[in-house]
Amino acid sequence: MRGKHLALISSVAAIAAPIGGMACSGQSMVVKRPQPATDTAITALWADEIRANAEDGDWILSRSYSFVGDVITGMTRGDDWSHAAMYDKEHDVIIEATGDGVHETSVESFVRRNYHLAVMRPGGTTAAERRAGLERVRGKMGTKYDWSGLIGFDDPDRFTCAELILWSAEPERRGWHVPIIVAPSDLPKYGQVVFYTGTRDDRDVQLLARSAPALPFLAAAR
Repeated sequence: MRGKHLALISSVAAIAAPIGGMACSGQSMVVKRPQPATDTAITALWADEIRANAEDGDWILSRSYSFVGDVITGMTRGDDWSHAAMYDKEHDVIIEATGDGVHETSVESFVRRNYHLAVMRPGGTTAAERRAGLERVRGKMGTKYDWSGLIGFDDPDRFTCAELILWSAEPERRGWHVPIIVAPSDLPKYGQVVFYTGTRDDRDVQLLARSAPALPFLAAAR
């Protein structure tokens, strides 16, 4: 498994470094976007659904529309995830580590980049513990990206996207095994999915997104 991760991350680093950021570099050659109007409607629907279902400190897993996302999902085992982030409900933002370092982004901007998303709750945690995890992540705002961590040489003062999210839950204190290289697809083993968006090319998702503005009961149900 470690050898596979090393091969993966060497490829990712080679591709991502000159482009400048893992989450939004290049265009996917695997997953395609729907028509623009439908695409916009799905982004709006999913942003609202994340707000309705996620709590402070919940993890947001995603599969991006980037070429780097193709590389990550194509060479790691597990679910089809290429990125991990955290939701801050109080400030209505998502915090993530990309090639630009640890920073905030709007919910809509984050959702727009992705083919599908899931809200995950770290296992065995209370709401207070998740808020504490969020504060730990907030304390790392501006921290640079851990490029050496992608090849198994962890810099404790820097983070990859998945390292940051797993670190926030204090895994060693909980007795969780932490792999040498933490990939987004490793994170589901540490928690439970509480909401899944479906994919942008799913016809039911597209129908719901296009119909949502005419169905006010959807907002009331949230």
